[in-house]
Amino acid sequence: MTDKNCLTSATALQEFNKDLIMSLQRYQDSLHIANQMAKTAAEDRDRAVSDASARLEAMQSVITALIMSLRPYGLDRKKFTASIRSIAQRTPTEGPKAVQHTVLYSESMRVLKPGMRT
Repeated sequence: MTDKNCLTSATALQEFNKDLIMSLQRYQDSLHIANQMAKTAAEDRDRAVSDASARLEAMQSVITALIMSLRPYGLDRKKFTASIRSIAQRTPTEGPKAVQHTVLYSESMRVLKPGMRT
């Protein structure tokens, strides 16, 4: 093999190595982006589950207050309203459980004012 052929082979090998390294870096970048997307999706799912759980808890509170406020001939509106207020006072105003205030209000309005849609 001549010196010229050796130089050409060495240059080709260097180009191949550069291309390979660039491909590996792009692949690594793609993996990093995919990992970040998966992490974001998992965080979004966790927030959605937390929100749904808080909403369910609020609905259960409204239903319990409604059942406890029933009397033989209908609803004791004062007792129901007092129960909802008591629940609302114990409910945090910040964080994932704060959504319960919205549910407590809208669902109690559905009970107290059946013709009104919230």
